[in-house]
Amino acid sequence: PRSAGFLINPTATKLFLSTSLHQVLYVDLAGSGGTTVLAGKSGTAGFLDGFGTSALFDTPKGLFLPEAEKELGVADFGNNAIRLIHLVEGRVDLLAGSATGESGGTD
Repeated sequence: PRSAGFLINPTATKLFLSTSLHQVLYVDLAGSGGTTVLAGKSGTAGFLDGFGTSALFDTPKGLFLPEAEKELGVADFGNNAIRLIHLVEGRVDLLAGSATGESGGTD
């Protein structure tokens, strides 16, 4: 898969990737170097909050890591949404946008 976005934490021990296969991956740079799927199902686009691979994304792109490094923010491009992956328990939640994928806004 191609990476649509990547992020390395400030201490350069963690690498996060968003992929063209609708997944978000984690690479342990400090230890084994192994890769773990944090969220999304390979090749399956959609919108569904949930845990790990039961959560669905549509073209995740930009990533951000709040200072405490307990969540990973994901720009879910195809769904016009910002999603949060809670790194400890693996839960994915909608932070901003719409579960219907509609663009636009209401003040």
